[in-house]
Amino acid sequence: MKQAITTAAGNGDGTRLMTTAGDIFQQASAILNSTDANGNYIYGGGQGNSQPFTATSLSDLASGSVSSFFQNGSSKKSVMVGDGESVQIGVLASDIGTQLMTALQNLANADAPPAA
Repeated sequence: MKQAITTAAGNGDGTRLMTTAGDIFQQASAILNSTDANGNYIYGGGQGNSQPFTATSLSDLASGSVSSFFQNGSSKKSVMVGDGESVQIGVLASDIGTQLMTALQNLANADAPPAA
C-alpha cells in the first residue's frame, strides 16, 4: 500500500491507486478470513467458527469504524507443551489487520466525493 501511494504521488497520477487499494483490501480480507483444514478461522481466536473480518468491500470499510469489522475473539489459541505448560500460538485478525485496514479506510474516505 505504501509503495502504491508513493508511486502515485511521485508520478502525479493516482488513477490506479483506488484499484490497487481495492485489490489489497480483497487480498488482506481473504488472509484475515483464512480457514484451517477443519474449516475453523485461523485468526478468529476464541471465535474460530465465526468470520473474524466482516467488511466485504472497500466502500463497506469506509462506512464504519475499523474495529467494528473485526469479530474475532480476544483469546489467542495455545497448545499444551508439557504438564500444565502451554504456549500461545495464535494471532488475532485484529492484531494483524487493524493498521492496514485503517490506512485503506483513510484512503477510501479521502477519495470519496464530498457530501452534498
